[in-house]
Amino acid sequence: MQASLALRNQLPHSFLKRAYDGAIRSAIARAYVLSPRPQEPDFVYQIVAHVVPGLGSALSTRLAGTPLQASVVGVFCHQSPYVWFNVLSGGPQRRELGDLLFVVRYAKGAEQSRTSLLLQFKVGNVSLNPRDAQVALYDYWPTLTWDSPPYRGEQRIVVPPTVHPGAKFAFIDRTAHTVTAVPTSGRGRGGLPNELAHLTLWRAGRPFSDRGAAQCTSGWDRIVWDLLDGTALRLFNRTQSGVRDESRGFGTPYLHYLTHGDSIPSVLSMARQGLDMPDDGWPQDNVIIDEDDEVRDGHFGVVVVTIGSD
Repeated sequence: MQASLALRNQLPHSFLKRAYDGAIRSAIARAYVLSPRPQEPDFVYQIVAHVVPGLGSALSTRLAGTPLQASVVGVFCHQSPYVWFNVLSGGPQRRELGDLLFVVRYAKGAEQSRTSLLLQFKVGNVSLNPRDAQVALYDYWPTLTWDSPPYRGEQRIVVPPTVHPGAKFAFIDRTAHTVTAVPTSGRGRGGLPNELAHLTLWRAGRPFSDRGAAQCTSGWDRIVWDLLDGTALRLFNRTQSGVRDESRGFGTPYLHYLTHGDSIPSVLSMARQGLDMPDDGWPQDNVIIDEDDEVRDGHFGVVVVTIGSD
């Protein structure tokens, strides 16, 4: 099931682009307020922190009085998803798989569908070096071996092994406070707000299956669920709160619906009833920030947009 014509009438591309653009510009501006020379983690954090409440509020206002409901949630963790892979010119390489994962999910009754976009952020002018191992990763998709828990040592094989619409680079312009989404092929580049608007309308990104079906594969579908489940597990195992290996903690019940339960009706029901804060303290803006100082190995963000009707 893709975005229906009725949904596209309710959420035109121009509306979504404005919502994303306003949130992203505010995010970049905020990063400069907090630091004279912000780096990639600062921008990713601020984008998650601004897109979630900004888009969520815009969708709530736009869809009021319609049969549709929407939920937008986000997570920012201080741990990057690292993988090993081989490139022809440089041998084994260890690199981040990405910085920020956007997922859009639709529901109409029991019918559900999902699409994804993984972004690798860079700061500066748009420039891709074909000899860069990160570029080779998104260009050729060699066999990957996870080097981050909980999947360390497991292999993933993306088919076909070539450029695909589910993974792009995002270049942040320090002067204009804009972000450009760029595939490694160089074709189809454009502003990130435009790309995310297309993603929300199912005109961009790469679809992926439900969690159960993905566990029987080793390709893109499995990678997306690895990132979602790995992020959830990172939050579940919060040693600072004294909670380990339990599906609770700061905001995790809502995230549990988005990953292990994969229950779109549950998410929409909570959104419809205004249950933005479960008993254990889900923040009002629906953003979970992992403040655990015990592990500092990069960064990763997730934004999940759920839209549907009963």
